Amino acid sequence: MPPRRPGCRALLALALLLASASAAATLGEREAAVFEALLNHGLEPGTPIVVIAEETTGDPAAIGTHLAESAELAAELGAPPGTLDDWVRRNAQRVTIDRPLRLAATYQLLDAEQRAKLFSAEAPQLAWSQFFEHYRGAPGLIALSRAGFDADFEHALMYIEHHCGVECGAGRLVLLSLGADGAWHVNGAAPLWMADDVPVPAE
Repeated sequence: MPPRRPGCRALLALALLLASASAAATLGEREAAVFEALLNHGLEPGTPIVVIAEETTGDPAAIGTHLAESAELAAELGAPPGTLDDWVRRNAQRVTIDRPLRLAATYQLLDAEQRAKLFSAEAPQLAWSQFFEHYRGAPGLIALSRAGFDADFEHALMYIEHHCGVECGAGRLVLLSLGADGAWHVNGAAPLWMADDVPVPAE
């Protein structure tokens, strides 16, 4: 079912999402592999380009604030104990995606300067028109959290956002596991918000 379309809260959420934050930590090889698996899993065949926010999200959906509910959701997905705690710890700070990603489509990281230029229009609909004009064929803007791991580094918990217009978007909590083939695979996902329920992340 296609996502519902939000109102002005979506614009505020997007503006805050696009705000840049300095990050001292860097993305490790293991996390990059999780990013690749998650992004490739969601790619539609023939997608010409994927646009990804250059910095990770932090915790805009307040997953760490509502730990009891989040822990129940993570358990339903099959996340081992400690995975959510590691996710909360890692996402206390946003980091730059500074490693090349092996994706099934061309991708572009959207940095602060590019974001400011594309979303400078006062009218949000015009801003999104500029975005889709600049990135023809892109499904929208994707933002990723850091990955939280279990003690054995065999499971990874991720939060992913997809923004696709003034009133279009969704955020999901996703569990991945490390297979016998040495690759990460998506096990399941739980929706956290859609359209009108867009969270307002902290600056």
